[in-house]
Amino acid sequence: MRSEHPQTSFAAVGPHAERITAGHALESGMGEYSPLGRLYDLDAQILLLGIGHASNSSFHLAEYRVPTPRRHRTAAAVNTSSGRAWIDYDDVDLDAGDFEALGAAFDATGRTRSGRVGAATAHVLRQRDAVDFAVGWLTRHRP
Repeated sequence: MRSEHPQTSFAAVGPHAERITAGHALESGMGEYSPLGRLYDLDAQILLLGIGHASNSSFHLAEYRVPTPRRHRTAAAVNTSSGRAWIDYDDVDLDAGDFEALGAAFDATGRTRSGRVGAATAHVLRQRDAVDFAVGWLTRHRP
């Protein structure tokens, strides 16, 4: 199944796929009302397979949870009950530029398991632990 967000849709397979992808709010591309929020509710695990924390999309959920996150105005073509329309909306201004440093700090807590899968380095971590840690880290390290 696929969520209906026009810019940050997610795909999911399995018994929780409908719950994960349903209700993806326009103004919550990677926030509480996105599949990342549903994965947090389900206490999901993150698998980083051959990639680092710069690609850890779950850290974006933490950006929504910091006090007074930076926001910006954006727009997208959206399917509405009366057809396709261009809609303006506000969302959180996302920035993965410091996610490697954030991930290294999280890994240093000992809550990341690492190993090899074929030729790739793999890291497994609880999404809930990572997001909760990231909220505090981002609050302290971002202006």
